[in-house]
Amino acid sequence: MIEKWTTTPWVSPGDNATFKVRIKNVGTGKAVNVLITDEFLGSIDGRYFNHTGSIKAVEGSGTGCVVNCSDGACDEREEIFNVTINGGNMNEIQRYEYCIFEYNATVPSDIPDGMYSNYIKVNQTGASLEQSDVAYVLVLSKTNLYVEKELTNASQTTAQPGDLVEYTITVTNTGKDPIENVQLTDYIPHGWETASGDGCTLDSCWGAEEQSGDITCNVSDVGGAGNPQNVSKTICLKVTSSASCGPTENKVKATADKPDGTDLIGTDKARSVEVLKPNLMIEKWTTTPWVSAGDMVNYTIRVKNVGCGGDAENVVVTDTLPPGFTADTVSATCLISGDAAGPWTITGGLSGGDGNMGLAGECTITLTANVSGTQQDGAYMNLVKVDYNDTNSQQYLAQYDEAYITVSSKVNLMIEKTANTTEAQLGDYVNFTIDLFNTGENPLYNVILTDSLPYGWVLTSYSSNLISVSNNTVTQVYVFNLSSSLANDTPTETWIVARINSTAACGHTENKVRVEGNAPDGTLLFETDKSQGIYVKCPTLEIMKWCNVESPSSEHRASPYDATSGDQIECFIKLENKGTGDLTNVIVTDRMPAGWKYMPEYSDEYPDIVDEWNLPVPYMTVDPSNATGSNYTSNTVYFRNITLLGGPYNGGDVKMIRYVAYITDNVTPGINWNCVNATGTDGDTTEYIAKDDYCVPINIKIHKPKLEIVKDMSQRDVEPGSEPLTTIIIENPTYAPIKNIMITDYLPRGFNYTRGTAKLDGVPISDPDVVGNDSFPCSWTNVCGEPGDGTMAGLNLTWEWTNVSQLATMPPKTIYVLTFRTHVKCSVCNNTFNNTVNITGRTGDGDPIGPNSTSFEMQGYLAIAQLHKYASTNSPTFFEYVDYTIVIWNDPRGANIAPLVLADVMPSYLKYVPGYARVGDIRLEPTVCGDYTDKNNGTAELVQNGTSQGDCTTFIGSLTSAGTTYLGNEMVGDRIGQTLFWNLSKWLFLTPGQQVAITYRTQVIPGIRRTAQNNVTLSYLDPEHPDLCPDCEFNMSSSTLIGVIGEEVATTENAATSYTLALNKGWNLISIPIKPDDPSVSAVLSQIEGKYTDVANYEKGQWIYRSYAYGDWFGELESIEPGKGYWLYMKDSAEIEVTGTTDYDRTITLYGGWNLIGYTSTEPQALSTALKSINGKYIDVATWNNGQWKYHSYAYGDWFGELSTIEPGKGYWLNMAKGNSQLV
Repeated sequence: MIEKWTTTPWVSPGDNATFKVRIKNVGTGKAVNVLITDEFLGSIDGRYFNHTGSIKAVEGSGTGCVVNCSDGACDEREEIFNVTINGGNMNEIQRYEYCIFEYNATVPSDIPDGMYSNYIKVNQTGASLEQSDVAYVLVLSKTNLYVEKELTNASQTTAQPGDLVEYTITVTNTGKDPIENVQLTDYIPHGWETASGDGCTLDSCWGAEEQSGDITCNVSDVGGAGNPQNVSKTICLKVTSSASCGPTENKVKATADKPDGTDLIGTDKARSVEVLKPNLMIEKWTTTPWVSAGDMVNYTIRVKNVGCGGDAENVVVTDTLPPGFTADTVSATCLISGDAAGPWTITGGLSGGDGNMGLAGECTITLTANVSGTQQDGAYMNLVKVDYNDTNSQQYLAQYDEAYITVSSKVNLMIEKTANTTEAQLGDYVNFTIDLFNTGENPLYNVILTDSLPYGWVLTSYSSNLISVSNNTVTQVYVFNLSSSLANDTPTETWIVARINSTAACGHTENKVRVEGNAPDGTLLFETDKSQGIYVKCPTLEIMKWCNVESPSSEHRASPYDATSGDQIECFIKLENKGTGDLTNVIVTDRMPAGWKYMPEYSDEYPDIVDEWNLPVPYMTVDPSNATGSNYTSNTVYFRNITLLGGPYNGGDVKMIRYVAYITDNVTPGINWNCVNATGTDGDTTEYIAKDDYCVPINIKIHKPKLEIVKDMSQRDVEPGSEPLTTIIIENPTYAPIKNIMITDYLPRGFNYTRGTAKLDGVPISDPDVVGNDSFPCSWTNVCGEPGDGTMAGLNLTWEWTNVSQLATMPPKTIYVLTFRTHVKCSVCNNTFNNTVNITGRTGDGDPIGPNSTSFEMQGYLAIAQLHKYASTNSPTFFEYVDYTIVIWNDPRGANIAPLVLADVMPSYLKYVPGYARVGDIRLEPTVCGDYTDKNNGTAELVQNGTSQGDCTTFIGSLTSAGTTYLGNEMVGDRIGQTLFWNLSKWLFLTPGQQVAITYRTQVIPGIRRTAQNNVTLSYLDPEHPDLCPDCEFNMSSSTLIGVIGEEVATTENAATSYTLALNKGWNLISIPIKPDDPSVSAVLSQIEGKYTDVANYEKGQWIYRSYAYGDWFGELESIEPGKGYWLYMKDSAEIEVTGTTDYDRTITLYGGWNLIGYTSTEPQALSTALKSINGKYIDVATWNNGQWKYHSYAYGDWFGELSTIEPGKGYWLNMAKGNSQLV
């Protein structure tokens, strides 16, 4: 093990440090190759201890030990020691042997202060770990800074401004080490500065003179060698006039650097010097404060130094007498220079005879002066001041004082003002008496009387001994000259009269007067007085109002009150004069709400009352003249000629007015504000207005009568035969009754009133007055007019109070329910229309109410039947059979129909063939009437085969009475032709959109070659039941045309065998109106072979086409047929002629959605005619022409587009709203 310690734990730079080391073998075996390494650690800047080479053993085992350095010198910072114990081998230590040795180390003189370490370690062979230890030495420098500041002249304990004070500053180093960079800082007191002269030295290190604040002086290094070393510097300071009084300290600070560079600081302060400064005070007074003109006055002036001990120099006292005062004599307790008028300089006698004044030094000056014999009366000020400076020649601020003397003449003026009354009203005159007295010895000249009347008072006259000088009507100041001087001991009386205007202040007022004049010496004398207070009595007008309140609250607010037109409102107006003056010609203006009417015959005025709420009885009737100027139309009422007397200080008259107002129909519902105000005049005829309008929130619920009406029908959709129930609800929602009610219902076209059905609240009432056409034929084609036309457009039904007693007066909050039935005729409008009702009434005072109206929207439906007839061939030959198809179609936009009789009038050369007739799926033979003509034998074959449906007479009579046309062959034997009758009333009933086909067969009888027209007529009912509307029968007709020419094929007048199509370059939408002999694509389009590339048809949602591409034709389209539309793409324009026949079935089957169809006629037709058979079932039709679309489409309830004609040769896109229809 190894240990290390030092016997010199504290050292200074340059010293030696001693260390001891103990090494011992504490193990069980011998330690070999033992080496000891000792190292000093240095400072941050690289300075460290060094071995001195002195090393010795001081203790050890046995015979001791020997220690030496491995390098022999032992003078390095790091050394390796060899140890030998008991004379053994070097660097070997036996078990339990030890050795203690010591050595010295030098401490560098420039090493910084601080703690330094000495590190030692031991190594041996075989040891797993080395052993080490460390010792510490603290280095401290041996320096000591001390600074001392003293007065060079120790007896100089005081100083005045301008004095010089010298200080000696000594810096001492009591340590052994030198200190460097010594600097002194002197903290100069406020008001002091550096200076030199008069034996006061300012060391050059301090810099220039007249410095203040903190100054520095750099001193050379102060060495240290065990004995104190020092350096002294002197500084000279001057006391300026700005220095503060009293003891003043002067501090100094010294700073220096230790050898290691650290700082040393020392401070000291010199003994204080007391600064002495002057401060002079001056006082002045008089022993004769009251004098007369010509008298002598005495003044005393005292000057005293009350400063902090400084001397005052150049002391000058200046006294300024008032004008008219003359200095006479002057004396002093000190030595002064100057005559009686001054100024005076104090030259000595108070402070050591040097002419200066020391602490508490003072001087008293006495001055006498004469007052001019013509001096005016008044107070006069005498001002004195003192000027001085200190010993530094600094001038100080002058000090002042003043004394007052009053000069008074021997004249005594008195004034007294009295009035002839102590109270007055506005407009009154007041007399004032003004008495003047002079109780002195001399008269008063140039006497002026100034009277200040209160605001609103006007001077009207004055006494003859007053001469008016000025009259200010704004300030009410009136100035008079007395016609003579005011003699002594002789009273003088004057008077004035003033009128009180309405602008005067009310209540207690004062009237002041001032008299002034000149004493014999010209002095102005004056006196004032005021008359006893006069109380001005002014009126104060207040007004209140309430209506229909038995016990109003203190705020006089009205409680809710319900009223309606015709009611009367009772109102009370309270007038009160709360002032002390009288009010006359009081006018009350009452502005009633709109719709109120004043009723003078019910209005009264109450006499004066004490208790304003206990209204006395009987009332005093208001004089009708009081309401002169009232405008009842504009709701303004005036009450005039009212007087309200003033009273004592707590108020005057109180009067009440009662009036009644009538509520008319023009009143506004809700809160009605009723405002009232009043005006009156005082004794000055000035008008007074009540402070504010008094507006009463009467809060009257005015129930202005009104009517409300609601209408309802038992059914909205009607058709002929309907009998809807009409319900009209009439309500009076107000609290007012309604009189003379009249109800008018404007029935739409085709509605008839059902008599005896009217009820009011379930009780039958009289039928209404009916105006208009009560008969509506089914053939009537008038337009549907507006309700209320009063013409054939509809009936007007009117119930009024003259025939229905309940309508004379309808109580408040009442509901009436009127019901009646109508019957719908066949002339009802087939569209949407309104059923309107109108109601009127009268208020309680006869003003009209309404008209109010409401409507009920309805939809009328008429059956729209269509009749179509087709022949199986248009060009039959003799003996050929012709099959006819008759289609009855009920338009989906109409109502139900009940077919009655179908009459088919055939040409004379057609014969009915029995056994083929069908009505839908039913075999139903017609009744055949008339004849047919056989041209070959020239005979007319008579036919009269009556059936179970009826005989010819029955059918012919029925159709003739219905006005059916085309019945020229109804008579048997007239050689015109046969007529077929079917009675369908038992077999058919068609709802909207339904249709039925009637088919039968005829044969062509030889005859002349000509065209033959076949006419068919249908009669039907709408509605379906005759008992609902027996006269609602409709008729319609249709026809077809065939041509007969013997054995050859005949054609109709419009027949065609060829048709030419003009084709444009590009896409064409085409169709063919005839059936070609060869319908194949190649045959039909052979004339344009090579000019087209594509042809296509659209059927049942699929395209079928034939197209040319890559040198070949593709597609499944094989034929071109009439009734179908085709897209054809042409490479160039061309024409194509299609030949064939028009004898083919032109019926086109249509499917839901889009269909591409062709037109089967060779003549153009209007779109509505061409598509008549599918009317209501399609929503779009369009064609393509010359690169543009033309269309006809239905949207938003209307049709749009320019397509109006269907033309042959064109194809058409047709969009069907309903599928599985046929276009015929």
